[in-house]
Amino acid sequence: MLRRCPVAFAPRMMRAVKITAYGGPEKLAVTNIQRPVLETGEVLVKVAATSINRGDIAQRKGLYPPPLGVTDTPGMEFSGTVVDMEASLEDAPGYVPEIGSRVMGIVAGGGYAEYVAVPASLCIPVPSAISLTQAAAIPETYLTAFQAMHHHAGLLPDKAGAAQYGAGLKTRPPAAALGRRYRMLVHAGASGVGIAACQIAKLFEITSITTSSEAKVEACQQWATYAVSRTPNESGDVFAEKVEAAVGKSGVDLIIDPVFGGRYLQEDGQLLAMDGTVVVLSFLGGSKTELDGPTFFQRRATIRFSALRNQSDFYKTSLTQAFRARIMPYIQSGKIKPVVAKTVSLDQIQDAHRMVEANELTGKCVVVVDPKLAEK
Repeated sequence: MLRRCPVAFAPRMMRAVKITAYGGPEKLAVTNIQRPVLETGEVLVKVAATSINRGDIAQRKGLYPPPLGVTDTPGMEFSGTVVDMEASLEDAPGYVPEIGSRVMGIVAGGGYAEYVAVPASLCIPVPSAISLTQAAAIPETYLTAFQAMHHHAGLLPDKAGAAQYGAGLKTRPPAAALGRRYRMLVHAGASGVGIAACQIAKLFEITSITTSSEAKVEACQQWATYAVSRTPNESGDVFAEKVEAAVGKSGVDLIIDPVFGGRYLQEDGQLLAMDGTVVVLSFLGGSKTELDGPTFFQRRATIRFSALRNQSDFYKTSLTQAFRARIMPYIQSGKIKPVVAKTVSLDQIQDAHRMVEANELTGKCVVVVDPKLAEK
Protein backbone atom coordinates (compact mmCIF):
# COMPACT_ATOMS: atom_id res chain seq x y z
CA MET A 1 0.00 0.00 0.00
CA LEU A 2 1.03 3.61 -0.57
CA ARG A 3 1.01 6.41 1.94
CA ARG A 4 0.07 8.96 -0.71
CA CYS A 5 -0.74 9.17 -4.40
CA PRO A 6 -2.61 11.66 -6.60
CA VAL A 7 -6.32 11.21 -7.30
CA ALA A 8 -6.40 12.37 -10.88
CA PHE A 9 -8.70 9.41 -11.49
CA ALA A 10 -11.30 10.73 -9.04
CA PRO A 11 -13.94 12.96 -10.64
CA ARG A 12 -14.20 16.57 -9.56
CA MET A 13 -17.95 16.13 -9.22
CA MET A 14 -19.74 13.47 -7.20
CA ARG A 15 -23.23 12.26 -6.38
CA ALA A 16 -24.54 13.35 -3.00
CA VAL A 17 -27.78 13.85 -1.12
CA LYS A 18 -28.91 17.41 -0.52
CA ILE A 19 -31.76 18.81 1.56
CA THR A 20 -33.76 20.96 -0.86
CA ALA A 21 -35.90 22.50 1.91
CA TYR A 22 -36.69 21.64 5.52
CA GLY A 23 -39.48 19.11 5.86
CA GLY A 24 -40.26 15.46 5.16
CA PRO A 25 -38.23 12.77 3.37
CA GLU A 26 -39.44 14.11 0.02
CA LYS A 27 -37.10 17.08 0.59
CA LEU A 28 -34.08 14.83 0.05
CA ALA A 29 -32.65 14.71 -3.47
CA VAL A 30 -29.63 13.04 -5.05
CA THR A 31 -27.67 15.57 -7.08
CA ASN A 32 -24.16 16.33 -8.35
CA ILE A 33 -21.89 18.52 -6.25
CA GLN A 34 -18.17 19.25 -6.13
CA ARG A 35 -15.93 16.66 -4.53
CA PRO A 36 -14.50 17.92 -1.21
CA VAL A 37 -11.06 19.56 -1.19
CA LEU A 38 -8.69 18.23 1.45
CA GLU A 39 -7.64 20.46 4.32
CA THR A 40 -4.67 19.99 6.65
CA GLY A 41 -4.63 16.55 8.26
CA GLU A 42 -7.44 15.10 6.16
CA VAL A 43 -7.77 12.01 4.00
CA LEU A 44 -10.18 11.53 1.11
CA VAL A 45 -12.37 8.45 1.43
CA LYS A 46 -14.32 6.85 -1.40
CA VAL A 47 -17.54 6.02 0.41
CA ALA A 48 -18.83 2.47 0.23
CA ALA A 49 -21.77 2.97 2.59
CA THR A 50 -23.26 5.24 5.22
CA SER A 51 -26.15 4.86 7.67
CA ILE A 52 -29.27 6.72 8.73
CA ASN A 53 -29.14 8.37 12.16
CA ARG A 54 -31.74 10.34 14.08
CA GLY A 55 -29.51 13.38 13.76
CA ASP A 56 -29.86 13.19 9.98
CA ILE A 57 -33.64 13.25 10.31
CA ALA A 58 -33.46 16.21 12.70
CA GLN A 59 -31.20 18.06 10.24
CA ARG A 60 -33.65 17.40 7.42
CA LYS A 61 -36.37 19.01 9.55
CA GLY A 62 -34.21 22.04 10.32
CA LEU A 63 -33.74 21.09 13.98
CA TYR A 64 -30.08 20.01 14.01
CA PRO A 65 -27.90 22.14 11.72
CA PRO A 66 -24.31 21.14 10.97
CA PRO A 67 -21.59 22.96 12.93
CA LEU A 68 -20.26 26.19 11.46
CA GLY A 69 -18.05 25.57 8.44
CA VAL A 70 -19.25 21.98 7.89
CA THR A 71 -20.94 20.91 4.65
CA ASP A 72 -24.73 20.87 4.68
CA THR A 73 -24.71 17.45 2.99
CA PRO A 74 -26.16 15.14 5.66
CA GLY A 75 -24.56 11.93 6.91
CA MET A 76 -22.57 11.52 10.13
CA GLU A 77 -20.74 8.24 9.49
CA PHE A 78 -19.12 6.36 6.65
CA SER A 79 -17.19 3.31 5.56
CA GLY A 80 -14.96 3.13 2.52
CA THR A 81 -11.39 3.15 1.22
CA VAL A 82 -8.77 5.88 1.41
CA VAL A 83 -7.92 7.28 -2.02
CA ASP A 84 -5.83 10.34 -1.14
CA MET A 85 -4.38 12.28 1.77
CA GLU A 86 -3.27 15.83 2.44
CA ALA A 87 0.47 16.27 1.86
CA SER A 88 1.45 16.93 5.50
CA LEU A 89 0.28 13.44 6.47
CA GLU A 90 2.89 11.73 4.31
CA ASP A 91 5.50 11.82 7.08
CA ALA A 92 3.17 12.39 10.03
CA PRO A 93 3.78 10.39 13.22
CA GLY A 94 1.16 8.07 14.67
CA TYR A 95 -1.64 6.31 12.86
CA VAL A 96 -2.31 7.50 9.32
CA PRO A 97 -4.43 5.23 7.10
CA GLU A 98 -2.66 4.17 3.93
CA ILE A 99 -3.97 4.59 0.41
CA GLY A 100 -6.29 1.69 -0.35
CA SER A 101 -6.96 0.83 3.29
CA ARG A 102 -10.51 0.17 4.49
CA VAL A 103 -11.69 2.65 7.10
CA MET A 104 -14.82 3.80 8.91
CA GLY A 105 -15.55 6.73 11.17
CA ILE A 106 -17.70 9.67 12.19
CA VAL A 107 -17.98 13.02 10.45
CA ALA A 108 -19.91 16.18 11.29
CA GLY A 109 -21.52 16.01 7.85
CA GLY A 110 -21.03 14.79 4.30
CA GLY A 111 -21.51 11.03 4.71
CA TYR A 112 -24.34 10.85 2.15
CA ALA A 113 -21.93 11.22 -0.77
CA GLU A 114 -19.52 9.33 -3.01
CA TYR A 115 -16.48 10.95 -1.36
CA VAL A 116 -15.91 12.43 2.08
CA ALA A 117 -12.98 14.36 3.56
CA VAL A 118 -12.11 13.14 7.07
CA PRO A 119 -9.44 14.03 9.64
CA ALA A 120 -7.03 11.10 9.53
CA SER A 121 -7.19 10.83 13.33
CA LEU A 122 -10.89 9.96 13.15
CA CYS A 123 -10.44 7.00 10.81
CA ILE A 124 -10.86 3.53 12.30
CA PRO A 125 -9.40 0.53 10.44
CA VAL A 126 -12.15 -1.87 9.38
CA PRO A 127 -11.49 -5.42 10.63
CA SER A 128 -11.03 -8.07 7.98
CA ALA A 129 -13.90 -10.07 9.46
CA ILE A 130 -16.61 -7.61 8.37
CA SER A 131 -17.70 -6.02 5.11
CA LEU A 132 -17.84 -2.29 4.50
CA THR A 133 -21.65 -2.58 4.55
CA GLN A 134 -21.49 -3.88 8.11
CA ALA A 135 -18.82 -1.33 9.02
CA ALA A 136 -21.13 1.55 8.08
CA ALA A 137 -23.44 0.51 10.93
CA ILE A 138 -20.75 0.90 13.58
CA PRO A 139 -19.18 4.37 14.05
CA GLU A 140 -21.94 6.74 15.18
CA THR A 141 -23.95 4.31 17.29
CA TYR A 142 -21.11 2.41 18.96
CA LEU A 143 -19.07 5.56 19.64
CA THR A 144 -22.18 7.21 21.12
CA ALA A 145 -22.85 4.22 23.38
CA PHE A 146 -19.19 3.97 24.36
CA GLN A 147 -19.02 7.69 25.11
CA ALA A 148 -22.03 7.45 27.43
CA MET A 149 -20.74 4.39 29.27
CA HIS A 150 -17.04 5.26 29.43
CA HIS A 151 -16.64 9.03 29.29
CA HIS A 152 -19.89 10.21 30.86
CA ALA A 153 -20.75 7.54 33.45
CA GLY A 154 -17.49 5.73 34.15
CA LEU A 155 -18.91 2.22 33.88
CA LEU A 156 -16.07 0.63 31.93
CA PRO A 157 -13.22 -0.24 34.32
CA ASP A 158 -9.63 0.61 33.52
CA LYS A 159 -6.72 -1.76 34.09
CA ALA A 160 -6.60 -0.89 37.79
CA GLY A 161 -10.21 -1.99 38.22
CA ALA A 162 -11.69 1.46 38.82
CA ALA A 163 -13.87 3.23 36.29
CA GLN A 164 -12.71 6.71 35.33
CA TYR A 165 -15.02 9.55 34.42
CA GLY A 166 -14.15 11.27 31.15
CA ALA A 167 -12.26 14.20 32.67
CA GLY A 168 -10.48 11.96 35.15
CA LEU A 169 -11.76 14.08 38.06
CA LYS A 170 -13.81 11.34 39.68
CA THR A 171 -13.48 7.62 40.08
CA ARG A 172 -16.55 5.43 40.30
CA PRO A 173 -16.11 2.66 42.88
CA PRO A 174 -15.60 -0.78 41.32
CA ALA A 175 -18.79 -2.78 41.00
CA ALA A 176 -17.43 -5.24 43.57
CA ALA A 177 -17.36 -2.45 46.16
CA LEU A 178 -21.06 -1.82 45.51
CA GLY A 179 -21.84 -5.48 46.07
CA ARG A 180 -23.52 -5.73 42.67
CA ARG A 181 -22.94 -5.26 38.96
CA TYR A 182 -23.24 -1.85 37.41
CA ARG A 183 -26.70 -1.31 35.93
CA MET A 184 -27.67 0.56 32.78
CA LEU A 185 -31.11 1.46 31.43
CA VAL A 186 -31.42 2.22 27.71
CA HIS A 187 -34.54 3.72 26.18
CA ALA A 188 -35.31 2.88 22.53
CA GLY A 189 -33.58 -0.43 23.12
CA ALA A 190 -34.08 -1.68 19.55
CA SER A 191 -32.26 1.32 18.07
CA GLY A 192 -28.68 1.21 16.88
CA VAL A 193 -27.41 2.89 20.06
CA GLY A 194 -29.57 0.65 22.24
CA ILE A 195 -28.22 -2.53 20.67
CA ALA A 196 -24.63 -1.24 20.78
CA ALA A 197 -24.88 -0.29 24.46
CA CYS A 198 -26.30 -3.69 25.41
CA GLN A 199 -23.62 -5.56 23.45
CA ILE A 200 -20.88 -3.57 25.19
CA ALA A 201 -22.59 -4.02 28.57
CA LYS A 202 -22.61 -7.80 28.21
CA LEU A 203 -18.86 -7.92 27.59
CA PHE A 204 -18.16 -5.83 30.70
CA GLU A 205 -20.67 -7.69 32.90
CA ILE A 206 -23.02 -4.72 33.21
CA THR A 207 -26.70 -5.47 33.77
CA SER A 208 -28.68 -3.87 30.94
CA ILE A 209 -32.37 -3.03 30.84
CA THR A 210 -34.14 -1.74 27.75
CA THR A 211 -37.46 -0.04 27.13
CA SER A 212 -39.20 -0.28 23.78
CA SER A 213 -42.58 -0.72 22.17
CA GLU A 214 -44.34 -3.96 23.04
CA ALA A 215 -43.67 -5.20 19.51
CA LYS A 216 -39.89 -4.93 19.98
CA VAL A 217 -39.51 -6.34 23.50
CA GLU A 218 -38.78 -9.84 22.22
CA ALA A 219 -36.08 -8.52 19.89
CA CYS A 220 -34.48 -6.55 22.74
CA GLN A 221 -34.25 -9.72 24.81
CA GLN A 222 -31.54 -10.91 22.40
CA TRP A 223 -29.17 -8.26 23.77
CA ALA A 224 -30.48 -6.94 27.08
CA THR A 225 -30.48 -8.63 30.47
CA TYR A 226 -34.06 -7.40 30.92
CA ALA A 227 -36.43 -5.89 28.35
CA VAL A 228 -39.64 -4.06 29.28
CA SER A 229 -42.32 -2.31 27.24
CA ARG A 230 -43.08 1.39 27.42
CA THR A 231 -46.83 0.80 27.54
CA PRO A 232 -48.18 2.93 30.44
CA ASN A 233 -49.72 1.13 33.41
CA GLU A 234 -52.96 2.12 35.15
CA SER A 235 -51.23 4.84 37.17
CA GLY A 236 -49.66 6.33 34.06
CA ASP A 237 -46.10 5.15 34.73
CA VAL A 238 -44.38 4.37 31.45
CA PHE A 239 -41.48 2.19 32.59
CA ALA A 240 -40.32 2.96 36.16
CA GLU A 241 -42.44 0.33 37.91
CA LYS A 242 -41.41 -2.39 35.44
CA VAL A 243 -37.71 -1.57 35.68
CA GLU A 244 -37.86 -1.53 39.48
CA ALA A 245 -39.56 -4.92 39.43
CA ALA A 246 -36.68 -6.27 37.34
CA VAL A 247 -33.66 -4.88 39.23
CA GLY A 248 -34.97 -3.80 42.63
CA LYS A 249 -35.02 -0.46 44.43
CA SER A 250 -31.27 0.20 44.54
CA GLY A 251 -31.47 1.82 41.11
CA VAL A 252 -29.42 2.05 37.94
CA ASP A 253 -26.08 3.79 37.45
CA LEU A 254 -26.61 5.03 33.90
CA ILE A 255 -29.67 5.87 31.83
CA ILE A 256 -29.21 6.47 28.10
CA ASP A 257 -32.24 8.54 27.13
CA PRO A 258 -33.01 9.65 23.56
CA VAL A 259 -36.67 10.36 24.49
CA PHE A 260 -36.50 12.98 27.30
CA GLY A 261 -40.02 14.45 26.99
CA GLY A 262 -43.30 13.54 28.64
CA ARG A 263 -42.76 11.44 31.77
CA TYR A 264 -39.39 10.02 30.74
CA LEU A 265 -36.98 12.30 32.60
CA GLN A 266 -39.21 12.28 35.67
CA GLU A 267 -39.22 8.47 35.77
CA ASP A 268 -35.48 8.40 35.01
CA GLY A 269 -34.94 10.27 38.27
CA GLN A 270 -36.98 7.74 40.23
CA LEU A 271 -34.74 4.92 39.01
CA LEU A 272 -31.27 6.43 39.47
CA ALA A 273 -28.84 4.98 41.98
CA MET A 274 -26.67 7.30 44.07
CA ASP A 275 -24.32 9.31 41.84
CA GLY A 276 -26.20 8.03 38.80
CA THR A 277 -26.04 9.66 35.37
CA VAL A 278 -28.70 10.38 32.76
CA VAL A 279 -27.24 10.90 29.28
CA VAL A 280 -29.75 12.69 27.04
CA LEU A 281 -29.14 11.97 23.36
CA SER A 282 -32.23 13.39 21.70
CA PHE A 283 -35.79 14.62 22.22
CA LEU A 284 -37.94 11.98 20.53
CA GLY A 285 -40.62 12.47 23.19
CA GLY A 286 -40.54 16.26 22.92
CA SER A 287 -38.31 19.01 24.28
CA LYS A 288 -40.52 19.90 27.26
CA THR A 289 -40.53 17.91 30.49
CA GLU A 290 -41.05 18.16 34.24
CA LEU A 291 -38.14 17.67 36.59
CA ASP A 292 -38.48 16.94 40.29
CA GLY A 293 -35.35 18.68 41.57
CA PRO A 294 -35.14 17.01 45.00
CA THR A 295 -35.28 13.54 43.43
CA PHE A 296 -32.14 14.23 41.41
CA PHE A 297 -30.49 16.27 44.17
CA GLN A 298 -30.84 13.54 46.78
CA ARG A 299 -29.19 11.06 44.43
CA ARG A 300 -26.33 13.46 43.57
CA ALA A 301 -27.39 12.83 39.99
CA THR A 302 -25.84 14.12 36.79
CA ILE A 303 -27.93 14.98 33.72
CA ARG A 304 -25.64 15.13 30.70
CA PHE A 305 -26.82 16.48 27.34
CA SER A 306 -24.58 14.71 24.86
CA ALA A 307 -24.04 15.84 21.26
CA LEU A 308 -21.05 14.24 19.58
CA ARG A 309 -21.40 16.01 16.24
CA ASN A 310 -20.24 19.45 17.37
CA GLN A 311 -17.42 18.27 19.61
CA SER A 312 -13.90 19.37 18.67
CA ASP A 313 -11.70 17.13 16.53
CA PHE A 314 -9.39 16.89 19.55
CA TYR A 315 -12.19 15.40 21.66
CA LYS A 316 -13.36 13.10 18.87
CA THR A 317 -9.80 11.89 18.31
CA SER A 318 -9.44 11.04 22.01
CA LEU A 319 -12.77 9.21 21.97
CA THR A 320 -11.88 7.35 18.78
CA GLN A 321 -8.52 6.25 20.18
CA ALA A 322 -10.14 4.97 23.38
CA PHE A 323 -12.79 3.16 21.32
CA ARG A 324 -10.15 1.53 19.13
CA ALA A 325 -8.29 0.29 22.20
CA ARG A 326 -11.27 -0.86 24.28
CA ILE A 327 -13.99 -1.97 21.84
CA MET A 328 -12.50 -2.70 18.41
CA PRO A 329 -10.81 -5.95 19.55
CA TYR A 330 -14.29 -7.33 20.31
CA ILE A 331 -15.52 -6.36 16.85
CA GLN A 332 -12.46 -7.97 15.27
CA SER A 333 -13.09 -11.20 17.22
CA GLY A 334 -16.80 -11.26 16.37
CA LYS A 335 -17.97 -10.85 19.97
CA ILE A 336 -19.65 -7.61 18.89
CA LYS A 337 -21.62 -7.71 15.64
CA PRO A 338 -23.45 -4.70 14.22
CA VAL A 339 -27.10 -5.36 13.42
CA VAL A 340 -28.00 -4.24 9.90
CA ALA A 341 -31.78 -4.29 9.60
CA LYS A 342 -32.04 -2.95 6.06
CA THR A 343 -29.81 -1.93 3.16
CA VAL A 344 -30.90 0.57 0.52
CA SER A 345 -29.25 2.41 -2.35
CA LEU A 346 -28.44 6.11 -2.34
CA ASP A 347 -31.38 6.65 -4.69
CA GLN A 348 -33.69 5.15 -2.04
CA ILE A 349 -32.70 7.72 0.59
CA GLN A 350 -36.26 9.03 0.96
CA ASP A 351 -37.60 5.54 1.71
CA ALA A 352 -34.77 4.97 4.19
CA HIS A 353 -35.66 8.11 6.13
CA ARG A 354 -39.33 7.12 6.20
CA MET A 355 -38.55 3.68 7.64
CA VAL A 356 -36.24 4.99 10.35
CA GLU A 357 -38.54 7.86 11.29
CA ALA A 358 -41.48 5.45 11.59
CA ASN A 359 -39.48 3.13 13.91
CA GLU A 360 -40.03 0.22 11.53
CA LEU A 361 -36.57 -1.30 12.00
CA THR A 362 -34.62 -3.12 14.69
CA GLY A 363 -31.02 -2.11 14.13
CA LYS A 364 -29.44 0.11 11.50
CA CYS A 365 -30.52 1.14 8.02
CA VAL A 366 -27.40 1.17 5.83
CA VAL A 367 -27.26 3.21 2.64
CA VAL A 368 -25.01 1.59 0.04
CA VAL A 369 -23.27 4.26 -2.01
CA ASP A 370 -20.94 1.99 -4.00
CA PRO A 371 -22.36 -1.58 -4.20
CA LYS A 372 -19.15 -3.25 -5.43
CA LEU A 373 -16.99 -1.56 -2.81
CA ALA A 374 -19.50 -2.13 0.00
CA GLU A 375 -19.17 -5.91 -0.15
CA LYS A 376 -15.38 -5.85 0.19
